[in-house]
Amino acid sequence: MKFSYFKKAKEIKLWLKETCEKFTQAIELKSNDPQAYDYWGNVLSNLAAIKDGKESDKRYQKAGDKYARAIESKADYPQAFINYGFSSIDLAREKKSEVLLEEGNKKYAQAVEWKPDYHYTYYYWGLRLMSFSGFKRGKEKTRWLQEACKKYAQAIELKSNTPYIYHSWGSTLHTWEALEEGKKAETVPRSLLNM
Repeated sequence: MKFSYFKKAKEIKLWLKETCEKFTQAIELKSNDPQAYDYWGNVLSNLAAIKDGKESDKRYQKAGDKYARAIESKADYPQAFINYGFSSIDLAREKKSEVLLEEGNKKYAQAVEWKPDYHYTYYYWGLRLMSFSGFKRGKEKTRWLQEACKKYAQAIELKSNTPYIYHSWGSTLHTWEALEEGKKAETVPRSLLNM
């Protein structure tokens, strides 16, 4: 079983039940509240990440359903697309599936369509691509690290005074350089160092 902050499965079930009741109450008060559905999706996605097998799949599916409801409630709510993409790419990493990765990439692209000047979209997209690269090797890993760097560059173009983007970009470059250990530093294209 994956790491869990909860001591017992019973505690998780109780916590999840109480959490879902609160989101249900929020939706009863405002049935088209995208934020309630979005946050509910986040809770389910986080719980999916600490589970295995069918239980994890079930929670990722439910999270996807909540994100879809958030988008249905307010199509120009980019955070729901971002979180849906985040969750989809987490599942793609877990399943080692490029098909699921593409689903996540599509969600981020939709967020960009709705709000092209929202730097967080590119930032989180870069983080997820970096994470997805974790199970890849060689040229495939390099490909996803390079894509992550491109997303960070796009985020910086929109908001250059954000240290956390530079930090993540630097961490990605460090991972990339570690991958190329023993080779010349030129293996990381200089254009990605100062885009």
